[in-house]
Amino acid sequence: MVFIGFHASHEQIAPSALLDAVIGAERAGFDGAMCSDHLAPWTRAQENRDSR
Repeated sequence: MVFIGFHASHEQIAPSALLDAVIGAERAGFDGAMCSDHLAPWTRAQENRDSR
């Protein structure tokens, strides 16, 4: 069985925009969403200044 997932990059996307993206992925037929186990960016280059 194939599982097609969506990676929810909460280190880079504001929570409200990320929720909209995951909902859109579900509506488009993705089987699920995954995310990493940390909430903060690893580097300053990953930081989303709009989410602060």
